[in-house]
Parts: sequence; structure tokens; C-alpha cells
Amino acid sequence: VVDMLLGIPPLGNKVGDIGSAPPLPSSVANKVAGVAVFGNPAAKFGNPVSAAAPPYTGKGIDVCNDGDPICSGGRNPFAHTNYESGPATNQAAGFIAGLL
Repeated sequence: VVDMLLGIPPLGNKVGDIGSAPPLPSSVANKVAGVAVFGNPAAKFGNPVSAAAPPYTGKGIDVCNDGDPICSGGRNPFAHTNYESGPATNQAAGFIAGLL
């Protein structure tokens, strides 16, 4: 959903209303300091939030744990379930703080 709000197309076919979220209006962009996404599946397929188009260019960070198969070619399914206990939160917070 975060990807779609930044104008990044959804992965695969939509299911019902899921996958049809319109992007945020560009008039909101100046109110968004930064965006951090953890375990973003779109990053695995070359559509990370860090590559968002204007007006969100440079405002996003994709954090992917080593081995997470959801956001990378990893093979450890448990890597997708522990973002809150590793260095990911500090990495994301540091990126966002640097934008403020």
C-alpha cells in the first residue's frame, strides 16, 4: 500500500479493491518528510520506495533484513518477522532524521 501511495505500481493483479489505491496527491508531498518501508516486496522486483518518482524522490528507504525472501533473494522466512529487534529500525530512523 505504501508503494502505491507513492505512485509505484502494485505487484501482480489486484484482488477486489486491494491493489487499486490511488497515489497521494502531489500537493501532500511537502508534508511527507520521509518514508521507511521494512521488507518491501516491490524492492525484490526492482520497484523500491527509494526509487520513487517526483515528488517523493529521495524521501524513501527500503530496509531488507539479510536473508529475507520477501524483499530479496534470501531463503530465511524468519528474517521477515524480526525487523523490530534488529538494526533496521535505527537505519530507518537515521535516514528519516537526516531528512528533517
